[in-house]
Amino acid sequence: MEMVRWETPLRSQFNEDVFAEVAATNMAIVKAMGLLASVSSDRRPYLSRILEAGLLDLEQMDYPNIPKRRRAAFRRKVKARYADLLLTTP
Repeated sequence: MEMVRWETPLRSQFNEDVFAEVAATNMAIVKAMGLLASVSSDRRPYLSRILEAGLLDLEQMDYPNIPKRRRAAFRRKVKARYADLLLTTP
């Protein structure tokens, strides 16, 4: 009998990079939708709150498709891309 493995680790750096980009973009969208509805003329305080909340949430997320030995580096990569995405928002 063959066991089916539901969690398949991402084996290439490219796949991990793509997954990090998607995860960061997703977090930005989720946080932005909640707060941008009430934006005043100065968006910096709101974007700062979105950034802080997203970084805290990203710290709590688990990425089972990333090998355990790579998760800390992956999480740093996601957080960096998430921050870049928000910091470059006009």
